[in-house]
Amino acid sequence: MSSELLALNYISYDTPEVLCAAKATKKTQIAADPNRYDECVGGEAIPIVMHKLPDCCYIDGSKSSISLKLRVNVPEGSQMFCYAFDTLSANENNTGATIINLFSQVVHETNNSQILYRENFINQMQTIREYRISKERKGFLSCVGGKIGDVNNRQLYGCNRDTSFNIPLYLIAPFWNTAQLIPSRLLHESILTLIVNNPRLSLYAIASNGVTNVPFPDGMTVSFSNIALNLYQSELYNGINSAIKSSELHFPYYCYNNDIYFPNSPSFTYNINLACSKLSYVALKFVKKVEATNSPIRCANVRDLGAYMNVGTETNAMDTNGLAITIVARVGGMVFPTYPITTSVDAYIHTVEAINQISYNNTEMPDPMKCQNKLMAGNVGYRDYNFTKKTSDPDRPINGTSNGGVIFAINLEKSNIVGLSGISTNGGRVLTIEINGLSNFADLILYSQVKYMSIATMNENNIIVSK
Repeated sequence: MSSELLALNYISYDTPEVLCAAKATKKTQIAADPNRYDECVGGEAIPIVMHKLPDCCYIDGSKSSISLKLRVNVPEGSQMFCYAFDTLSANENNTGATIINLFSQVVHETNNSQILYRENFINQMQTIREYRISKERKGFLSCVGGKIGDVNNRQLYGCNRDTSFNIPLYLIAPFWNTAQLIPSRLLHESILTLIVNNPRLSLYAIASNGVTNVPFPDGMTVSFSNIALNLYQSELYNGINSAIKSSELHFPYYCYNNDIYFPNSPSFTYNINLACSKLSYVALKFVKKVEATNSPIRCANVRDLGAYMNVGTETNAMDTNGLAITIVARVGGMVFPTYPITTSVDAYIHTVEAINQISYNNTEMPDPMKCQNKLMAGNVGYRDYNFTKKTSDPDRPINGTSNGGVIFAINLEKSNIVGLSGISTNGGRVLTIEINGLSNFADLILYSQVKYMSIATMNENNIIVSK
């Protein structure tokens, strides 16, 4: 009877055969030399050379990290008692601020002087991450100074004392944020360099009560010590590694081209000079030049883009979901999207679809291995993107308020279902952003991010990186 039940239910209790190419997996630590940098004020370079990586190893970038100790130095008796990486207000819930505020640029160079990636303004572009990660992952990033979910809560750190941090490498570049293992020969003797940002533009100074914002004292600096790279590496069996080593390897990965632009009129055209293939999206972030809340990386609100949105009046009332500007992207004769973005609802939907690439938003997850999670909810709901703030006069609410995460992104993929279908740019096909109606242009700075694909080709003697 039991054998009949087994046959009926197709149940087998045989030991499964598992094929694993990895002989061993371990974490190794590579210390920076020197691994101490005192009294930094911005602009200092911290290089980490990846010595002694054996050819038989492959690196899991998603589990690798940089560990360090941070000390914020302030004069004795100053009002600044502790610090955070953003304000404690709920209006900054979606800025994405972490310890990455303290780094303005990261450059990774191979042993034959090929640039693997160069990520500029990585401090400012943290905001875009809010659209990609889940609320659980956002809570995890509180270990590097991020805000804890939707709670109005942020970690505080004391001045004039060392604080240990362990920074996941996927926070500094998408090169590390991949499900595929990275060949060690690509990283062997490569140099990863972090550029320190101005501490006054990176931190939020807090008084001894743990709440009140205070001015930065003269002579404030930051120091880094015990800097080390922690790599999670897998070693392959000799026979498998020999077969791979004798062949040419192609390692594809995404990069970000981040840039800055200072608008000089309400209507302008912004050219992004980038020659590459497989562009995925372009994202825009407006930041106020003088931010009253002293938030280091907060986005401008929707209402900050056009002066007439600040307070509604009977004769010039703004649509609650309105947008003072129009945005369109062009590459050659192609227009993205085919119609200008004119409302905040349109802008939000385009942004979520471009950054998250939600292709199956009402069906079962098509990728059971979750290598490409197309159902990630993200942390920026429309209520965080644009809402109406009540005032003492119920007939005059303030439209266009946000929680610090207003991004304008446009999908450049030819298909929403098929990945790697992005367009290409070159000297004759420039990516152009057209913006009209930016009446508050004098108060704003524009940051842009273009996501594109690079491929590192490796053979026994050389490494070539192509976009």
